[in-house]
Amino acid sequence: MANPSAFCGEYFKYFIVSLPSVVDLSGLPPLIVSFCLNIVLQSSIIYAYTTLMQQARIIIFSSLDTNHLQDSDKEDENSPILAPISFEEIDKKNQANKVLVTSSAIGGIFLPIFGQIIFNLFVILLFMPPMISAALGGSQSFAALIGVNYNYIIGPYVWIFAILSMIAHRVLHYSIPIMAGLKYVLLLTIYQFIDSCFKFYLNAGGFEIMAPTMFASINLKKREIILFLVAIISAIITIAFIQALWTAAVLRIVPQTCQDIPYSWHDQFGIVNDTDSPIRAKRHGVLSIIPMMKIIKSRYPEYNWIASFSAGTLFYMMSINFICNALVLANNITGVITFMQKLFNRKRLEDASRKVDIVSTDLYTMIGYFLVIAIIFLIAFFNSKAFIVVLAYGATSGNNIIGGIVLPIMFVRSHFSQARHLEIPLPLHPIGYILFAIAAIYLNVQLVYAIIKLAS
Repeated sequence: MANPSAFCGEYFKYFIVSLPSVVDLSGLPPLIVSFCLNIVLQSSIIYAYTTLMQQARIIIFSSLDTNHLQDSDKEDENSPILAPISFEEIDKKNQANKVLVTSSAIGGIFLPIFGQIIFNLFVILLFMPPMISAALGGSQSFAALIGVNYNYIIGPYVWIFAILSMIAHRVLHYSIPIMAGLKYVLLLTIYQFIDSCFKFYLNAGGFEIMAPTMFASINLKKREIILFLVAIISAIITIAFIQALWTAAVLRIVPQTCQDIPYSWHDQFGIVNDTDSPIRAKRHGVLSIIPMMKIIKSRYPEYNWIASFSAGTLFYMMSINFICNALVLANNITGVITFMQKLFNRKRLEDASRKVDIVSTDLYTMIGYFLVIAIIFLIAFFNSKAFIVVLAYGATSGNNIIGGIVLPIMFVRSHFSQARHLEIPLPLHPIGYILFAIAAIYLNVQLVYAIIKLAS
């Protein structure tokens, strides 16, 4: 059985990568409704996708013929297909090489070739907005602490943590909820002394991309898989609860709208700079904690240490967020390289997984990884406002396409092939089918709405 700390690790990792990073216009009640919907929809998608991850691990490490699994002429279609080796042997192989069962590999089993190309493209592109956001959030918060322009920090921040990500100090992950909790408690303690209005919007999702890396630590045992699902869903609920409390506190600090009072007036006339607001922060591509820090320092100097502590914890969280995303990005780039080798060499998936040149793949992974990091750096440095548009429309639409179109195609192809007869520890319950269908419909409605809004 997996170490109990593994399930805590999955909880913390999902907690980290799901922390919201963009602030915009909304309200607290709509946000709470959005959280509740997100809990139900994400949970149903996670449950369904876990079925595919179990099947994919068995197929890859058992070297099953995926063409045979797609053959519908089997004599007894209702009889289960047993893996040629035991689940214990499969888990041993998985622990020895956790990078094989990637999102790209799963797509290679359950998607047609055109769908695999689209899926791999979105897998890489969807890492960019949150990493840009983390780079901006970390550099802006650190710059606010030391009092310099954040443009001087972005370059060293991105490249230092991109390299540090390869070292992977995973022990840091476990301290994030504690650091975040201290920040939330402090702001919730002082919020009654600060009266203002603040509204924001949260964008979250993308479990399908993170899941294979997280699931690699779990064995093919029903109890462990259930605990894995409980850990992830608990993290989603925790995020919703804490962010609702955080919103209620910050609502009283930062004004939603503002007058464009020149900064020089503060020095000349002692007028507090009311240009600090979420709207102005969005316009200039900065995170909401920056105007929050300025307002606390200007109007509530006795709480100045809390503003600095908040910036420090944000820097810490964004940095670990960047590292987590970078590690999973590198893992998925490896999967994409394996897919390309299979595509151009016309190898079956199981052959590619056994014959890939590890050194060559590592070299290509590093090249691809640092190319993506370079793009992230260029966007963050030269057009910091662009990531808000990308995150609001591109990342959201990408998540909707994967969750509402690509994933259902994978699931349908799995269900209407012999793969559905493959014995797995935790099959999908009939209620799971219904919830997954509702989630897919909802995500497609969101996608259509985003397209209409973007076109209007």
